[in-house]
Amino acid sequence: MLAAGHWPREAPLLAGFMDRMARPQLIRAAAGGVEAVASEEAIRARDFLRGDRILKISFDAWVRRVERRRANLTGRG
Repeated sequence: MLAAGHWPREAPLLAGFMDRMARPQLIRAAAGGVEAVASEEAIRARDFLRGDRILKISFDAWVRRVERRRANLTGRG
């Protein structure tokens, strides 16, 4: 998988989104039931997720999660 963005924080977020969205689709496909999403819905979802506000909120949440995990591993949490 390759992810690129308009700014450095965008690429890892997009990679994470793709990974999280691919897993359930693969499970559904294995069970025999994946339905295509309407193009208009896909475009609307993409535009929402790639908006500056959502990207900032998502990146900040991702950083907090990593910091919590690091604190738990080092015994500082």
